[in-house]
Amino acid sequence: MTSMMHDVRSLSPLFVGSDKNVSSNEQEMVRRLTDAGYNGRDDALEWLKASIRQGDGSHVPFSDPLSVFHGLSLAVEDDEWDTRYQCVKVVSDLIPLLDTDDMDQCMNEILPQMVCRLGDTKITVSMAALSALGKYAGHTTDIQILYNAIVCYGLKADDDKLRQSVIDSIPSLLEASEGHRPKLEHLVATLIELTFDAHFLRPVETCLRKISSCVGAAEFDTCIDQLPTATQEQYHELQNDAVVNANTPDSVDMLSGMSADADSPEDRMLAAPLQVSQKDLRKSQINSEKADMLYGFIPSRIVNSLSNPNDSRSLSQAIEELRVMVSDSEKVAELQPHMPDFLEFLGSLLDDGVSFQVL
Repeated sequence: MTSMMHDVRSLSPLFVGSDKNVSSNEQEMVRRLTDAGYNGRDDALEWLKASIRQGDGSHVPFSDPLSVFHGLSLAVEDDEWDTRYQCVKVVSDLIPLLDTDDMDQCMNEILPQMVCRLGDTKITVSMAALSALGKYAGHTTDIQILYNAIVCYGLKADDDKLRQSVIDSIPSLLEASEGHRPKLEHLVATLIELTFDAHFLRPVETCLRKISSCVGAAEFDTCIDQLPTATQEQYHELQNDAVVNANTPDSVDMLSGMSADADSPEDRMLAAPLQVSQKDLRKSQINSEKADMLYGFIPSRIVNSLSNPNDSRSLSQAIEELRVMVSDSEKVAELQPHMPDFLEFLGSLLDDGVSFQVL
């Protein structure tokens, strides 16, 4: 979104002298966020960012958080990807500043849109959304609100790409919850139901295995026992399929975390039974980084660093690591089946203005 940028000080309540002006400027900021027909959203976001930087770090820099988050919920769906990205970053910065009593009410205003951003066409935006939701998972006192939104606006969405992205994001969000565990039954049941579509079979198997590892086998088994009979039967069929796959020549090697016949990044992860022995579980944990590969051979940490242009040091290191990996002839052979997806990823980085010159 192109706009005529104004002096941030003219909008920020930190640089005016009366409560009346504070209220007036805040209302103007919210108006700009909500008015899609006026090129003022970028100015409003700059107003917010400047106010956050100049604040005391313990409270939101405005008087009506609910109205502001309502405005952000509209701005986060802007046609311009950079406006969406800046909006998501502002939400992430505001979460720790919200009072406990306000946090969940404010996030309810924007959770549907934030969950949808997990499937954003720009990987920079989707990674920022995952980071922001992870921060919310660590601060909320009612973690169930987040997972209800994940199910309702993510797993039950009509967009297959969004559902895929949400499935991939769930384990990271569970880890970010810092011991606040949601009731898993609804989440797990919805994931299992998705496997009636073969497209989601492998991703859901991987997600369920990671959930079990995160919460513990006992808690996960208790969750399964509480599901409707038909859902339990579908889950056990998934286990049986995983056992069959694990015993075939093309199955994933537990020690290497690689498959000779993988069609997607998730296919290169462990395709073993969801209930595994303690020995196998330890092996899985030891090799989790090896298993978490994208585009055939690139560790997800490198992709995450490439998607974060604000950290120049990590970005430069990631670019150099990527250069070394793609210059390895053996690695290139592993990349070839994933070349279309890899080129699409590189194209998104170029669109986002990432420079591949390592300083």
